[in-house]
Amino acid sequence: MVEIKREELIRKIKIGLFIFVLITLSIFVFTFIFTYEEETKDFFKYFKKLYLLYTFLFWLFFIIFDTLTIYFISFKIKRIGFLDCFTLITTGQFLATTTPFGIFGLPFQIYYLNKKNYEIGEGLSIFGIKSAIYIILYIFLIPIVLIYTGSIFENIYFKHAFKVISFIILIGIFLIILFAIKPEKLSKIIKWKRLNDEIIRFRNTIFSYFSSSPFYFFLSFIFASLSYLSYIKFKL
Repeated sequence: MVEIKREELIRKIKIGLFIFVLITLSIFVFTFIFTYEEETKDFFKYFKKLYLLYTFLFWLFFIIFDTLTIYFISFKIKRIGFLDCFTLITTGQFLATTTPFGIFGLPFQIYYLNKKNYEIGEGLSIFGIKSAIYIILYIFLIPIVLIYTGSIFENIYFKHAFKVISFIILIGIFLIILFAIKPEKLSKIIKWKRLNDEIIRFRNTIFSYFSSSPFYFFLSFIFASLSYLSYIKFKL
């Protein structure tokens, strides 16, 4: 009975994704039709097809190294196959790109990991570790950003936005550290036992990961860095 319900759920999800993709493509087509102007015609006339190939190759370069980042992170939690990691990254990226504010990317990735015998807290820990890698990477990149785009900090709107975002990040970091040190405070705030259990599992998985050998974390950091080389090269 449970297996039948699961198959029915998977069937409905596939139908929903098909309808979603169909609606998305329809919106793109109708937008193109009703906004087509002479400039659009000129664009396609002078557009160099080779640039499209370059873009695809740089995207593929990014995806492969991003996949390897997740692949090696999973080694110390529950190993995921390379093709599963590739599916995880590409489907998540597609949904993050095509849905409002990218809200369906991460939930679908957690759902996919859950189907690969990952608990929700363990799946979240995968992306928590990945986020930590990119935060470290961004810290290393800050001097380069300041050298080439330092003038942007003179913009008053950017200054206010930077302060607000920095404040939100600091609050988030404070709460994460608080719950990491004193998890018992979490149960006083969150009364839903399942959610509380998954957050505790997320915390324990993160602690277990960073208390073990840093070799795979270092490998993941290297591949994450390489994935961004494609973007930098493309921008240059």
